[in-house]
Amino acid sequence: MKAIFNKLPKDKLLHLIGGTYIFLLSNIFFEKWIAMFVVLTVAILIEAVWDGLMKKGTPEVLDVVWTVIGGVIALTLTI
Repeated sequence: MKAIFNKLPKDKLLHLIGGTYIFLLSNIFFEKWIAMFVVLTVAILIEAVWDGLMKKGTPEVLDVVWTVIGGVIALTLTI
């Protein structure tokens, strides 16, 4: 598992960690499926608004994917 994280670009790793935290915090207040929806919504909004409209970064679909993967990892750990 460590080898996977060593090869993952820092940006994608941060999205993975962010997705995990977003899920865990959302899951405190909402059911698991709603928390996953929050992860997906936040990931899309960050890419569309922060990176796209505000030009603070480069919007990438893979950033959304890695954020959601972080949420899925957290989901599987909470089952």
